Amino acid sequence: MMRNATIVLLVALVGAGTACANPVAYDAVYVDFDPGNYVSQIDPEPFESVEAFIMLDMLGSYVDFMTVSFKISVTPGIMMDEPVVESLLPGGAMVGDWASGITLTSTECIDPSAYPYPIARVTFDYAGGEGAITIGDHPDYPRWVVDCNDGTHIYCVLWHGGIGRPAPPGDCEGQPVESASWSVIKLLYR
Repeated sequence: MMRNATIVLLVALVGAGTACANPVAYDAVYVDFDPGNYVSQIDPEPFESVEAFIMLDMLGSYVDFMTVSFKISVTPGIMMDEPVVESLLPGGAMVGDWASGITLTSTECIDPSAYPYPIARVTFDYAGGEGAITIGDHPDYPRWVVDCNDGTHIYCVLWHGGIGRPAPPGDCEGQPVESASWSVIKLLYR
């Protein structure tokens, strides 16, 4: 009973504090097949190499960052081999794997003037068919972006990447601040 009361109090305090401090508290992650040009769909030929970039951008006040956590899914059957995922952050530190959850950490602070910033490259040989590259939640650090002062921000997905079809839409519009705050609190009790 005491634990439930504590959780309810923390949700109320953190949710209220987050809503007051930054009502649009989102970083945004998306797939871009031509970084900086916002290309969300490609139509490659079979046996062609596909190169997709996971990008980080801001949807509000610009802050620096050092760490991002996510996972990647690729539609089965469209790849001839496992994708190669490469960190594009300075220092290139990666923990985990693309399918179950990956955390990328930079050895230096990334300045907000660099946005949109390519954080990872996903490469594979295309087998044919229609599919998508989708960005999902890391199981331990869902949607986390850590700034240079160890502050944690929550990102949304602007869009995923479409291969031979339009890109699946993201979830940035209409996301309540409370859902992001609740995910952070849940991690405290794992």
